[in-house]
Amino acid sequence: VLDKSRGCHISSVYCLVSHSDVNGNKFIYSGSYDGTIRKWNDKGECVQVLDKSRGGHTDTVSCLVSHCDEKGNKFIYTGSWDSTIRKWNDKDECVQVLDESRGGHTGSVWCLVSHCDEKGNKFIYSGSWDNTIRKWNDKDECVQVLDASRGGHIDAVRCLVSHCDEKGNKFIYSGSNDNTIRKWNDKGECVQVLDKSRRGHTNTVCCLVSHADERG
Repeated sequence: VLDKSRGCHISSVYCLVSHSDVNGNKFIYSGSYDGTIRKWNDKGECVQVLDKSRGGHTDTVSCLVSHCDEKGNKFIYTGSWDSTIRKWNDKDECVQVLDESRGGHTGSVWCLVSHCDEKGNKFIYSGSWDNTIRKWNDKDECVQVLDASRGGHIDAVRCLVSHCDEKGNKFIYSGSNDNTIRKWNDKGECVQVLDKSRRGHTNTVCCLVSHADERG
């Protein structure tokens, strides 16, 4: 049990991610309502606290994703109710803040996903209380905003998943407080809405996962 006696969080834990650094060392990162990210080794020891004193978030940490860029560099991206995304290197240094000044969100960031498109380009997608999904390249530039004008959600975006179908086509699926799931291609086009008319949900969609069955 990883609790306060082991250096754990002092409030609700919202998110977890497994991360392997460039040296092959493996860690778990956790994000919390207490505004911190904590780094755990395989012995269950808290080896680092990423907080405001290290350039961290000023509000609840709601999502985490491990990302390997096109050059092989590895990072942790974190999203928060402070409306920012922060990028951390393997030295646990905050090397970038993705905020409104960089085309970022205007509301709490609820979800993040790492995605490799059909051409091998790598991106981070983020979903927010501002009802939008934003697409970020490896230069930490917001290259696309997927909003209602593009067939996007009309309420907060709560979850994202990257998915490769049986034909090798790649998509992003998003879930929302508007009770729908939306399917996006690599061009940023909403190609399908999964709603009540398709036996979809009647309330908020909080989580998504990609799955291959025993047949592949």
